[in-house]
Amino acid sequence: MAQATREPTKNMADALQRVVDAGQSLFLRRVEIAFVETLHALEGERGLFVAVPFAVLGWLFFLSGARAGLAMYLPLFAVDLGIGVVHLVVAGGLLHARGRSR
Repeated sequence: MAQATREPTKNMADALQRVVDAGQSLFLRRVEIAFVETLHALEGERGLFVAVPFAVLGWLFFLSGARAGLAMYLPLFAVDLGIGVVHLVVAGGLLHARGRSR
C-alpha cells in the first residue's frame, strides 16, 4: 500500500504560521501586562492622571483665545513670537530656580 506523503511546503507553512501566531500572542500579552502595570502605578495618582490633560487643554484654549484677541491689534507673527518668548522666559526661570534648590 502506498503511504500518504505530506507536502514539505505545507508543513513548513503550518510551522511558520504557528511561529507567527505565537509571536503575536506573546506581543499582545506583553502589551497587556505593561498596560495593567501602568494602571496600577497610576492608581494612587488617578486625580492627577485626569487633571493634567484638562489643564493642558485649558491652557491651549487660553493661548488660542489670547492669540486670536491680540492678532486683532498686532501682526500674527509678532503675537506668536511674543507667546513663545514668554514661555521661554518662564521655562528658563523655572529651570534656574530648580538648579538653585539642588
